Amino acid sequence: MNKKRIIGMIVVISGLIITFTVYKTSADSALTPGSVDDPMVSKSYVDQQIASQVTAQVAAQTAKIPVGTSGGSAGLTVVQLRPGQFLMAGAGSEFIVRTGYVLAVSNDTNGIPDITAGKDILAKTAISLNHLLIFPNDKRGIQADPKKTTDIFVMVRGGYTLLNADGSVVTAAVIPVATPTATPGPTAAPGVTPTPALVPVISP
Repeated sequence: MNKKRIIGMIVVISGLIITFTVYKTSADSALTPGSVDDPMVSKSYVDQQIASQVTAQVAAQTAKIPVGTSGGSAGLTVVQLRPGQFLMAGAGSEFIVRTGYVLAVSNDTNGIPDITAGKDILAKTAISLNHLLIFPNDKRGIQADPKKTTDIFVMVRGGYTLLNADGSVVTAAVIPVATPTATPGPTAAPGVTPTPALVPVISP
């Protein structure tokens, strides 16, 4: 009887020891938050990583936007329209009319998406200034109002083609740049001979 009791106690104690050992081993193998194996990071670090990934994805999608052959680039280009001229957009291009009076042009029944106003602009409709226009295809554009003589400047991102009123292609949209005029020097008083300016001479 004593042997059975002793054997039973040994079995129970051995079971407890094995159970404790397994539990301790599992606890030691678990990752502790803040340890070397499971470091804690700050919220600013997570936000920075997310922002960098979003920026990279946006840049990759922007690079896929097609650019027309007649003109345009990934950046903004300023184009000037003369009275009666047409500015036809390439697929995916963006226009912002900065000054002047222009009308919508479309070769189909669809209008031009005005992102700023949240509506479509139908053909021959006046376009508001400083509104972002996006052109899904190359069959739409804008026309300078032939009844107005105000200067028209348009900011363009993407491909475009500039046409004259007769449909001929304009080879280049030249924007005049003011040339600074020379400032006149001092005028000598009557009867006084002006002193010539001294020019430094550099010895070889």
